[in-house]
Amino acid sequence: DPFVLLLMRGRGERALLDALQERSAARAAGAEGAAEGAGAGGSGGPGGLGAPGASGVSGAAGASGRPGGRRPSGVSAEEAFAVGGILPPLPVPPGPPAVPGEPPSLDTEQGPEPGIDPAALEFLAADAAARAHRMLAGAFDAAPLTPSQDAVRLAAGAPVSWIAARLAEGSGRGPAELERGVRAWRFGGVAALAVLEEEGVPAPEALVRARAQLAEAWEDGERPELRPAGATRWTVAGTDAQLRLGEDGRWWPYRKEHGHWTPAGPAEQDPAAALAAVAAP
Repeated sequence: DPFVLLLMRGRGERALLDALQERSAARAAGAEGAAEGAGAGGSGGPGGLGAPGASGVSGAAGASGRPGGRRPSGVSAEEAFAVGGILPPLPVPPGPPAVPGEPPSLDTEQGPEPGIDPAALEFLAADAAARAHRMLAGAFDAAPLTPSQDAVRLAAGAPVSWIAARLAEGSGRGPAELERGVRAWRFGGVAALAVLEEEGVPAPEALVRARAQLAEAWEDGERPELRPAGATRWTVAGTDAQLRLGEDGRWWPYRKEHGHWTPAGPAEQDPAAALAAVAAP
């Protein structure tokens, strides 16, 4: 839409159309006046006085075709396109910097306003710089994070405990619960956090495939006794080990610590390999 381009240059559609209408009216009036003057000059007095008048009117209109020979401001389209063929190509865009930029320090001699936490703002600014750096490098998140997920992501990079405590409170988690979430995040991001905090109901075919994997993952006599602990969770009898199935079909190892099931490693395609991270059969 050409009007969008013109709007980016600061001229809206309505204002542009009004200006064009005014120019058209002025040009028509000037042309009409020039024609009348030329006619009067052509029938001028003795000595051919009308001829210079006609020439003068023609010169006043000018090659630009505008009254008074005035040229429109700006660069003509012909000149702009001609220059475009002469100019060298644009340089290759520079690559991202090696490290994220450092935000300015908010530690000033003047105390902050009530409700403003400079240290927390500095932490958020540093996180924003790190995310921008990853995006410049082409690492984009698959989907926007929910506030609850983003709290865990921020806590995974929190340098001090009091920031993690605020994130736990803000996301409705206890400190230990947030710590388990952080451990899951470090093992596998959003997918690992979903396996920790959610338990969906898999499709029947996915469940059949998972049970077949469990039956075939070990040799005869080596298969551990697996007891279902939910739709996608199996606990090894007599141990503190558990397997959980993710939505993508991968297996996640869990270990019971202080009475809570805690992520114990990254995901594996093979349930036996995942279980080997926490317990022997």
